Amino acid sequence: MLEKENNLSKLYEKLSTKRNEFLDRGRECAELTLPAILPHEGFGNSDTLYTPYQSVGSRGVNNLASKLLLLLLPPNAPFFRLSLSGRVREELEQDPKLKTSVEKSLAKIEREVMNAIEQSALRVPVFSALKHLIITGNVLVHFPKEGQMKIYPLSQYCIKRDSEGSLLEIVMKESVSPLSLNEEVRAICQVTEKDEEIDIYTCIKKQENGKYSGYQECNKVEIPGSYGVYKEDDLPYIPLRMIRVDHEDYGRSYCEEFLGDLKSIEGLSKALLESAAASSKVVFMVKPNALTKKRDLVESSNGDIITGVKDDVAVLQTEKQYDLQIVERTINTIAERLSYDFLLQSAVTRDAERVTAEEIRKLANELEAALGGIYSLLSQELQLPLVNLLMKRLSA
Repeated sequence: MLEKENNLSKLYEKLSTKRNEFLDRGRECAELTLPAILPHEGFGNSDTLYTPYQSVGSRGVNNLASKLLLLLLPPNAPFFRLSLSGRVREELEQDPKLKTSVEKSLAKIEREVMNAIEQSALRVPVFSALKHLIITGNVLVHFPKEGQMKIYPLSQYCIKRDSEGSLLEIVMKESVSPLSLNEEVRAICQVTEKDEEIDIYTCIKKQENGKYSGYQECNKVEIPGSYGVYKEDDLPYIPLRMIRVDHEDYGRSYCEEFLGDLKSIEGLSKALLESAAASSKVVFMVKPNALTKKRDLVESSNGDIITGVKDDVAVLQTEKQYDLQIVERTINTIAERLSYDFLLQSAVTRDAERVTAEEIRKLANELEAALGGIYSLLSQELQLPLVNLLMKRLSA
């Protein structure tokens, strides 16, 4: 049985103290790339998101997320393969017909799993999850038995892991409309339809027997029918990390490694834009007591002839052309570095409906070399649990 907490809201607040530093860095990275991924605390529908002065960060995140999605969930091809173990393979070598029959059965299971993935439309939420990973380094994926996969950003959950990185406890906070609850739950939890939003807390905790237990709570009252027990291979909650750091409950983001370049190009792009706007302003200056009349200048049209002296009129100039050239060259240098970091200059994958398996392998090797094992971590923490979960459900 799950040792239930008296108040999940207090447990959530307690666990959130270790999450704050990761949230602050995630919001800083999101502000320079895709601000909507992780808005500032207290953000509402009437608030305005920050608008970056450069697009290198957003293009880099979308490009890298697209390439990772192509590798993790390739279209029209299975991303996993079921094979026989060494001893079983040796035994089946003596009976070629039985071996062929077993291999066909394994291939059929692969197709059924891929069909389940296609029917559940996983690519859209997985693409969103990858953007969260690249920017904030953490995301929680919920894959219910019915309905589409749901994504929880870092601001909506807290997590505890052991020294090896295995999941120990998750507490999620979700604000929903009272109308989404049935009458029985609203009555037990003392919720009225007049309430704008209510907070629902979900707790998943590992037990001594290796299984996971969980339940939901609203207004300090357990929601009826929410308690459940899961084995490790059928747990519908998958916490993902981008970069694993030993003895840390949360992961590090990919953007965090290049935060210096993102800050620099943002500040220089803002300065260059403001300087260009100031330089584009045209102001004519006329000498005091000059023969040239200001009214004649204002009222004259193109090609008109007026009475005046050329030296009486001058144009105000900032005379910062050389300084702005240095700023522009620095921006181009930083943009080139970031394009390399986010693989924007890669042309391995063709822009076509069908991409060959060889191109997928080349892209995998390129990502593995450039990202330093990030693809391997995602294959272990996303692909493997996803396949185990789907096979478990299909066999039920």
